[in-house]
Amino acid sequence: MPSPREQLRNYFNSIAPDWEAWRSKNRFYHEQVKELVVGAITPGRRVLDIGSGAGDVLAASRPGEGLGLNVSERLTTLA
Repeated sequence: MPSPREQLRNYFNSIAPDWEAWRSKNRFYHEQVKELVVGAITPGRRVLDIGSGAGDVLAASRPGEGLGLNVSERLTTLA
């Protein structure tokens, strides 16, 4: 039986091909989250984004230095 971490990785790897379609369906929610996060970060700062998905929120925050982490290799390739 896979560990909880492997189960999480497998789940996100399985939904990665439909990531953009899912975000498009829920565009309002994702735009609100992005606006909230970006508003809390001073541009040019160092940013660590854990669970960064395709990296759009990290990019929108205009970091001086940014690092996005995912458990899913497939999501990381989308970024």
